[in-house]
Amino acid sequence: MEHSKESGILPLPLNLKLQNGNQMAVHAALLWGTDHLVLVDTGVPGQLDVIREGLEQAGFSLDQLTHVIITHQDRDHIGSLPELIRAKEGKLDVLAHEEGIPYLAGEIPLIKGGAYAESVKVNTALHDGDDLPFGGGLRAVYTPGHTPDHISLYHPSSKTLISGDAVV
Repeated sequence: MEHSKESGILPLPLNLKLQNGNQMAVHAALLWGTDHLVLVDTGVPGQLDVIREGLEQAGFSLDQLTHVIITHQDRDHIGSLPELIRAKEGKLDVLAHEEGIPYLAGEIPLIKGGAYAESVKVNTALHDGDDLPFGGGLRAVYTPGHTPDHISLYHPSSKTLISGDAVV
């Protein structure tokens, strides 16, 4: 798929392969610009190949990935983050709400499912109302409830809300 726009947003459907042999559909998102490719959420652990294939089907490569934004600390949103960081040899900026940083760092147990297996360094702590340059402009919206660190992301130019699990 060719991208004619210098920046944009699109859904990234991923059919995750679970350990029990079942599949689980996750709807991640991609935002891009001339100097960035951003993945929103990473699915369950063990999905590096699925993410790589999804990026390629969308017309991008894993090499182009520059940032990951985590909407909240549930395993089906953070699970493959350590693998992505390793695959990118640490050259991947991670953004998450400030309330989520201790969960991702392994300092406190995940709300659903105990300790996080691998600690992850968050490069940028997000706050309600933060404006980000991704995809032509993106705003972080603090939406606690599902988890205390939950954020949604609003893309004004397309009037798109990436809601994580805020509406679940």
